[in-house]
Amino acid sequence: MASKKETNGQPEGLHTAAKEAMGEQRQHLTPTVMIGSIFRDSSGGGDLSRWMQQVETLDYPKDRLRLVCLEGDSLDNTRGRLAAWKPGCEYELLRLDVGGKRLGHVISEERLTNLSRCTNEVMNHFDDEDYYLYITSDLIWPPSLLQTLIDNINTVDDVDIISCPVLMEGTDDFYDVWGFRQGDQQINRMGGWFGPGCFDWDFPWHPCVDVENRFQVDTIGSIFLARGKVIRNGIRFTPTEDVVGFSKAATASGFQIWVTPDTAVYHPPHGVNQIR
Repeated sequence: MASKKETNGQPEGLHTAAKEAMGEQRQHLTPTVMIGSIFRDSSGGGDLSRWMQQVETLDYPKDRLRLVCLEGDSLDNTRGRLAAWKPGCEYELLRLDVGGKRLGHVISEERLTNLSRCTNEVMNHFDDEDYYLYITSDLIWPPSLLQTLIDNINTVDDVDIISCPVLMEGTDDFYDVWGFRQGDQQINRMGGWFGPGCFDWDFPWHPCVDVENRFQVDTIGSIFLARGKVIRNGIRFTPTEDVVGFSKAATASGFQIWVTPDTAVYHPPHGVNQIR
């Protein structure tokens, strides 16, 4: 009877089985993530093509991702393209038409109500994933984005929600000056109309900012990664304040929101296609 080949003193079969078990364990330790985004007339301006490519080239195991997209009220072929798309991961496409005209960048009750309604519909499809990544469909982001956010949230137990700077493409000007807030100090020229503590457009954006380390904020904007318990706890966008309302509800429930300078996302220049 032929003897089994040995590797490091063990039969080859056992060695291979051990390697496979270790591989399965590493895969199990890789967090599962649901990515949620909403779309309206995103095809014509180029946002949809870029967003699809960014998802497809994301440096993260596709079998650990679940993608939930919501389209509504589009007059172009956004829905058709999303329906035909095969992103290489588990994927669900929702539809919700809320009506009304496109409102661009206007901070109005109608726009915030529409945005929060659509985003909450996506959030309501969150299941048992470890994390939820919210990202607006018009942003520009690197393949390493998700892993960088996970690395930052995993290193500190009391970091429940992590975000990153949202800048205007090709500049260091802050884009999300309405969403990102800390404290009561009036920073930008819109002052109290935007709300207390709003970031400024010009670098360094806010006194709370640390360009080398994570820093804590009260509210965030166009992107965040949240632990699954935040979403399962029922934290949602609000009709009057959208993501700012989400942030306030999260902090009121004891969840902490931080921002990492280790990565950034970018918004195309104003005038390019908008979500709602």
